[in-house]
Amino acid sequence: MGIKNQDGFTIIEISLFFAVSGLLLVTMLSGVGVSIQRQRFTDSVNGTQAFLQQQYQETQVTLNDRDTSDCGPLSRGASECLVVGKLIDLGKGDANAEEVTLHSYEVIVNQNAADAAVNTDSPPGDRDFLNNDDGDGVDAKTKAIKSTRSDQDYIVPWGAKLDTLEDSKGNPGPSNSSDLRYILIARSPINGLISTYKLNISRDIELFDSTNSYSIVGTIKDFEGTENQSIKACVASADLFSTKALLKITPGSSQDSVTTQFDTDEKGNWCS
Repeated sequence: MGIKNQDGFTIIEISLFFAVSGLLLVTMLSGVGVSIQRQRFTDSVNGTQAFLQQQYQETQVTLNDRDTSDCGPLSRGASECLVVGKLIDLGKGDANAEEVTLHSYEVIVNQNAADAAVNTDSPPGDRDFLNNDDGDGVDAKTKAIKSTRSDQDYIVPWGAKLDTLEDSKGNPGPSNSSDLRYILIARSPINGLISTYKLNISRDIELFDSTNSYSIVGTIKDFEGTENQSIKACVASADLFSTKALLKITPGSSQDSVTTQFDTDEKGNWCS
């Protein structure tokens, strides 16, 4: 009697086929998911960098069309306020926050004070003028202004967080750093140069809880001590465990002051 050929597949063969196919599909989808999460994280880091760089660009091309009396009495048809730059609120660096929002506000000085400083025989330094600590009695009345027209809010996308937000003091790691929250990007009304400053204001202080203007006279500080000093923060992914990038702001006059790093020794030391 001849042997009859069997057509089709056995149940075991079909089961093995579906098991292997399912495993391959899960592996493929898992890889796609990780790729999407990595792209989202990259977008979060690059978007945050772009927002901060934009503040330098807008300081460079500031338009002084503000109609306010925060600098003193208004002249007929003109304001005595001169917009000189941006105050950036980087937040508290809370890794447990639901979302991180960066804020940008305009900074103004008194136009008459700026004119008087320019016309003196020995004009004060930029920081001295803004802080009114040059001893000549000229009051710049430097203020940050909250206004729905000019304020900017940036929500860091995809749930990424800023933590280890500190003044580096030139250190490779955050162990000897200090708290920091506010920075100032200002275009000098004396010589037109743009500088970056840090503000000596507690991280816990909310500038505009009860007012639309906040005097920053006396709080403006230079980056000091070392050329390696900077403001640093770790941007942490919401989806990828232990995945971080380093956001760095150095003293400077252009958008090049804001940089990001993904895989460097500096990032590893700060965001370990």
